[in-house]
Amino acid sequence: MTDDSNTYGFLFGADMEPGKIRRNPLTSESRFVSIGSISPTSVTEVGLLLPEVDEIWGLVVTLPRADSTLNYPRTSVTLRSGTVVQAALLTDTASFGTVEDIVAEAYYWELPRAWREALEGKADT
Repeated sequence: MTDDSNTYGFLFGADMEPGKIRRNPLTSESRFVSIGSISPTSVTEVGLLLPEVDEIWGLVVTLPRADSTLNYPRTSVTLRSGTVVQAALLTDTASFGTVEDIVAEAYYWELPRAWREALEGKADT
């Protein structure tokens, strides 16, 4: 995991759905690396309605071409193993989806319980 030659992408919205990953030209050839977390301050410019949490959980994938993410903001992602990688923040307002969609993907990918519960609380509001 310390190979810096990889280009990583981070997904945390409804775009975590496996079919959407395969259909997206940017991620269609990607490979799953790990689940990981980012700081909520990493996504403040995206303008998404997220629960108030200390960390946002999602998926880290390798991307086939480094130049494919030049226009995406980058952020530090802490993998479940504790390794930190730099990744392109691929989820945006258009791909975020509904909170209910994200809850479903959080369960599918077995993201941490506290994150799932925070999302479920947001869905109830």
